[in-house]
Amino acid sequence: MVSPAWDPDPEDGQPGVPMDKILSWKTAIDPNTGLTNPEITAHKLYMNDGTSDPTLTLVDTITATGDTGQYTPGGEWLIGDGTTYSWRVDEVGGPNTITGNVWTFETMFSVPTIDEATPADALVEANEDAVFTVSAVNPFTGDPNGLSYEWHEVGVGTVGTNSPTLTIENAQIADEGAYYCTVKIIDNDATSDSRSASLTIKRLIGHWKLDETTGTTAVDSSPSGYGYAGTLEGAFTFDASSVAGQVDDALAFGPTDVMTFGAADIQAPWTAGMWAKRTGTGIWGTLLFSDIASLRLEQWPGTGNVGLTRAGVADWSFDYSAPLDEWTHLVFVGTSSGTDLYVNGTFVDSMANVIDCPMNAFGVSTDNLSADIDDIRVYNYDLDPYAIAQIFVDDKPGEWVCVPPPKYDFNKDCIVNLADFAEFAFQWMVCNSIPDCLP
Repeated sequence: MVSPAWDPDPEDGQPGVPMDKILSWKTAIDPNTGLTNPEITAHKLYMNDGTSDPTLTLVDTITATGDTGQYTPGGEWLIGDGTTYSWRVDEVGGPNTITGNVWTFETMFSVPTIDEATPADALVEANEDAVFTVSAVNPFTGDPNGLSYEWHEVGVGTVGTNSPTLTIENAQIADEGAYYCTVKIIDNDATSDSRSASLTIKRLIGHWKLDETTGTTAVDSSPSGYGYAGTLEGAFTFDASSVAGQVDDALAFGPTDVMTFGAADIQAPWTAGMWAKRTGTGIWGTLLFSDIASLRLEQWPGTGNVGLTRAGVADWSFDYSAPLDEWTHLVFVGTSSGTDLYVNGTFVDSMANVIDCPMNAFGVSTDNLSADIDDIRVYNYDLDPYAIAQIFVDDKPGEWVCVPPPKYDFNKDCIVNLADFAEFAFQWMVCNSIPDCLP
């Protein structure tokens, strides 16, 4: 049995190999003696160039001088960082050549390795500190030692130096943007750039009260500065479609009626709320819409349930149907883990499906929406249940919402007091155990 070169160093498939690694191997064994084959006079080393091309090229012919052969990469065959190489050693003995096995190894990076998830995006209240942190490792130390840091805002320039953490104090809308960190190995000046993380100030980014009575423009009353005015398309006008709303006036949508915003969809988290009064039924009725997703007052195909849709993927329904001819406050809350539905300030259902908040238009010219709509609001963050309930009671004085019901509220009046204690005391020592208490 013919024995090839063996016991490669680095080992076959070994990762994290230094770029200055000397390649070595054991000379072929004489199958008759189990010792180094004395007939081997040379080692022919073949390697590929570290690309996807598997072709091995003769790098050098090394004189065999004992039981170990070695090669120090250099010249044309310098080893690059973070690269997978294939190599082979053929043993030459007289007129014969013993073809070796193909081995591989992967070199370590000579630049800082940065956690791809850092820094994370920051979504903060106005006047709150925004904090970005980058996690990086020096490949030569295996930890952050020996690294320096420089923070940048895209389109602005350097905003912080020599710390893995950047803090934007009292963040304002003017601070919104993308931030990244350049991490450098001090000893060799090699650098890596982190991902760009966004800084966003929580706020109401679109608010259409729909109190206009003439014309075709719905004013955006939000303080966001985006100015996403709604435009009523075609023959759809406030003159003909303004009606009494839950809060002042509202806009009556019929099949084919559309109000366009032309804005980009909002990635999670987001909140979209509105007052809606169904005035008819249909196969489906679209609220906020884009080519990618939509929120539905009535989900396809004729379910009657509130839902959401990802175009070309699926139509999902909540376990809730809005009543006819009754003002109902609907709030959709989208996060990275799902979408919640609140009705009249109260949570009613949730689904694991995730969509961006559609912002191109309200209504679609090809569906069957029949509803009066009032006070549309869109936020660039997920409102909490308390804020959602507050909007409802502000818009409908005299109503109240229990958020959340207290644990010991036995009489369901949202207050734990003596009445609940009396209910608890009334049930004191009641026993329904069989056979201990009941025959």
